Amino acid sequence: MGQLVIGVGQVVLNLRFAETLKDRRKVVQSLIQKLKNEGYSATDVGPDNQPKSAILGFSMAGPSRPWVDSQMEKAKQIFQGDFEILEAQTDVFEYEGPDDIEDPENPDEPEFSFLKFRRND
Repeated sequence: MGQLVIGVGQVVLNLRFAETLKDRRKVVQSLIQKLKNEGYSATDVGPDNQPKSAILGFSMAGPSRPWVDSQMEKAKQIFQGDFEILEAQTDVFEYEGPDDIEDPENPDEPEFSFLKFRRND
């Protein structure tokens, strides 16, 4: 079975020129679309009702850690515009596959799968 590596990121932005929620939405939707055009999954994770603040989450999956690491670095180039990056975090995980184990709460119930991730720091 091939290796699956997942990169996730979160960026906190100060939208200094946004005066309204419509201004915020324009900037956020543009960034999300740029990320999606490059193959990332992306979403606006808040905060709601604050025109000058935005937190974007994004992810990328790939076949190897070096490739995903390079894609997470590449994502930083997308975050350029009329805003200030207050905080940026990324992390990369190796997916180890599902494990069928018993539910400790209900040992008599059928088995189910958990997702396990391992961080390589």
